[in-house]
Amino acid sequence: MLTQNDLLSINSISNISDVSLISYKKFFDDILFKRLFIYSLENGSEVKLAFQETYLLHILGIQHILGRNYKSTKFNDGINFGTMTFE
Repeated sequence: MLTQNDLLSINSISNISDVSLISYKKFFDDILFKRLFIYSLENGSEVKLAFQETYLLHILGIQHILGRNYKSTKFNDGINFGTMTFE
C-alpha cells in the first residue's frame, strides 16, 4: 500500500491494488486540505488554490462513476465508515 510520502513523490499512475480510498482521503485531509497553494503568473498576478472537504469526490473523478447528483458528504462518510471502497 502506498504511503503519504509515496503519494507526494509518485511520478506514474499507481496500480489500483496499491491504493485505497481511505489512503487517498487521509492524504487529502493531512496534506492538501491544510495548505493554500499560491501560483505566481508571468503577468504578476497570483492564483490561490485552497481545497474544501467536498472536493475529494471531484479530485478523484468519482462523480463520473457515481453520477453528478451523488453527494460528496455521503462519499466522505462512506470512506470514513468503510462502506465506500474501490470494490
